[in-house]
Amino acid sequence: MNGQKARAQVSAGKLRGEHDSRLADACSAVERAEGRVRDDASIRIQLPDPDVATSRRLATLELPDESGELRPVVLMGPERIALTGPNGSGKTTLLDAIATSARALGGGGIDRVEDSTRVGTRGGAWVTASTTRVGYLRQRLDGLDDAASVLDNVRRAAPDTAVQELRAQLARFLLRGAVVDRPVSSLSGGERFRVSLVRLLLATPPAQLLLLDEPTNNLDRESAAQLVDALRDYRGALLVASHDTRFLGRLELTGQLELSGTGGLESAGRFVEEA
Repeated sequence: MNGQKARAQVSAGKLRGEHDSRLADACSAVERAEGRVRDDASIRIQLPDPDVATSRRLATLELPDESGELRPVVLMGPERIALTGPNGSGKTTLLDAIATSARALGGGGIDRVEDSTRVGTRGGAWVTASTTRVGYLRQRLDGLDDAASVLDNVRRAAPDTAVQELRAQLARFLLRGAVVDRPVSSLSGGERFRVSLVRLLLATPPAQLLLLDEPTNNLDRESAAQLVDALRDYRGALLVASHDTRFLGRLELTGQLELSGTGGLESAGRFVEEA
């Protein structure tokens, strides 16, 4: 009887082990099936409203024309502007100056000029931000803490948002499951880009003006499409430096600033997508 009891216990243990294994396999199969039916090529999110009125002045750019005279260009309300021009024309320098002026307006301070919110560039341009709520997506994506997790990086930009809400929003940016708890240093280039983008778009308070510097550089076609999906839901102002006219055309831009090879203003007007 004791022997039969022992054999029965062994058999029951084997059955439980087989059951657990089958259950784990079934859960994995369900997860894989869900992954196949999800529309992972699209980012569809509800972004916070930055509350930018059409009459709101966000920044003033004083750009030299062909004669060297400064010509003011005012960024107003939820405009969506392309910043174009040849390499070396000063597009990145201009975006850097706007971000620097915004930080100074918020008390960060600079020591280049007496008026700490008016920033000059080597190309002769001057920039004055009128809002501190400026988000900047640089080419280098150097604003992330590689040692911290994806979730911790995003929490620093949105400290008042509940963790579960951040996880839900990260999932909408295609950052799901264990990826959220991994250090940023372990991510692929596309994942790292999406972390930088979600930090920018979910920051509190939300940015009223987004600066994007060649955002499609080093992005594959799918990642560029995901970026377009996210930016179409953004209701603030955009200033996008890019050579990719097809990408710019998909952003439904309203205007264009074209810089000359010397960093001055070549032209300003409505954005027209090239064929």
